[in-house]
Amino acid sequence: MLFSEEYIDLKMQDAEVKYYPEFFTKENADYYFKRLKQTIEWQQDNITLFGKTYLQPRLTALYGNNGLPYTYSNITMHPRNSQKNY
Repeated sequence: MLFSEEYIDLKMQDAEVKYYPEFFTKENADYYFKRLKQTIEWQQDNITLFGKTYLQPRLTALYGNNGLPYTYSNITMHPRNSQKNY
């Protein structure tokens, strides 16, 4: 088994969510976080709320092979090709 079988059931309505707090070691989690932050082509879009425009409070990235855009909150994202070798 890759990780401990001990989990926390988050008991959400209409969903089954199991949280594995020790899925990765701290060292592995830090490595993956750093690697993803450095290799993903992140973007930070503008979002307009009540007539004022702000930078979104998060970085986003959309990857896919079908070339189809994804739209939410009047923001359209175009997928990057996910076939890169990292």
